Amino acid sequence: MNSEMAIGKGFGRFNWKSQNVRYKNFTDIGKYVLLMNDVNYADVEKSLEYIRKYKDPFNGGCTAAIKRNSKGEIIVGRNMDVTVSQAPAIISHIVGGKYETLSFYFGGNNADYTYQQLAEMDEDEGVLSLIPYAGTDAMNEAGLYIEANMREQDKDYERIFCTGTNPGKPRACVLSAATLACINCSTVKEVVEFLSDSYDWYALGFDASSYGFGMELWNLALIVGDAQGNHGLIEFGMNGIYYTPYPNGQGNYYIHPKLAEYSTKGSGYGRFAAALEHLDECETEWDMLHNMENSMMRKVILEPGCLGYSDLEQDVNNRRQTPESELKERYIEKNKPFIEPAYEYYYNGNEQPLRDNGGIWTTSLNFGVNCATKHLILRFWEKDDVIFEYQW
Repeated sequence: MNSEMAIGKGFGRFNWKSQNVRYKNFTDIGKYVLLMNDVNYADVEKSLEYIRKYKDPFNGGCTAAIKRNSKGEIIVGRNMDVTVSQAPAIISHIVGGKYETLSFYFGGNNADYTYQQLAEMDEDEGVLSLIPYAGTDAMNEAGLYIEANMREQDKDYERIFCTGTNPGKPRACVLSAATLACINCSTVKEVVEFLSDSYDWYALGFDASSYGFGMELWNLALIVGDAQGNHGLIEFGMNGIYYTPYPNGQGNYYIHPKLAEYSTKGSGYGRFAAALEHLDECETEWDMLHNMENSMMRKVILEPGCLGYSDLEQDVNNRRQTPESELKERYIEKNKPFIEPAYEYYYNGNEQPLRDNGGIWTTSLNFGVNCATKHLILRFWEKDDVIFEYQW
């Protein structure tokens, strides 16, 4: 069942009935989706302080594709690879800044939030301030859309890791970059200027031993598109900001020439290559959405490995040293019960949903965006599974 709701200057449509869980600061608007009540821009300092203290709000593998269609419109396709049963999406409606903004937050592997935990989070002032400004995706009333991907460097961690881009400026984690830029900017050019001058941006560095990893050092990169027909890639690294105009998207490896040498293994390239396969055929945001769904299915289920096999070998150093052929064999053996229905789904149009198969990476939260028409679609890659659609 669909429900409709006016949100600020735009209009949202939601799929599925609301669940029976209720929160103080969230509106439960459907399966896997919560809407955070209006967030005043003044909360940003509290959010930045919370991230500086805990440094662990998010982790995940993602892919994005972007292009200018035949009408000159910027259209974007993006997946956020999440295990649906663990982390519902939280949409924040942010007011009080220069531009009204929607921010999209996902708990990811490092959070594993359940609905019961979210009920407890609803009383945690620190978490409430964190969520709007740790959004990995954001879009504003001007049609500016920004998505964030992690970067996995393969060598010289200490040299590439971003500890601060503007010494003397207020400190801000790169996880806040997408949302803060959308609140303050309307064009790609303005975003580049804002990120270059506003804050001393630093990347994530935290002890991930409780998740089976060691010390994790993650930089970030942003795909940006605007309503004027511009798009670009902004990467954080080596205590600087590196801009590449008119990219066709990104995985989890560096693209700018001054940074590319640090991503020798091309993390996420399989997903990105699959997304490029039919990019030329895409003309609308719906095309981009379907393209990302197909790439996720093909590269994760039918051609496994592009997400790094983290469910098989959690020690990141061991995983990097294990031959790809061995990891693939182990992956297929572990996922035999799931691979056959996945083939059926992909090739024969089976309607059986592919969800919640023991925490393996088989679900993806996908975006289709048109910056010119200011239209955003959010859904899982299951058929007809639109969970949020918004029109400014």
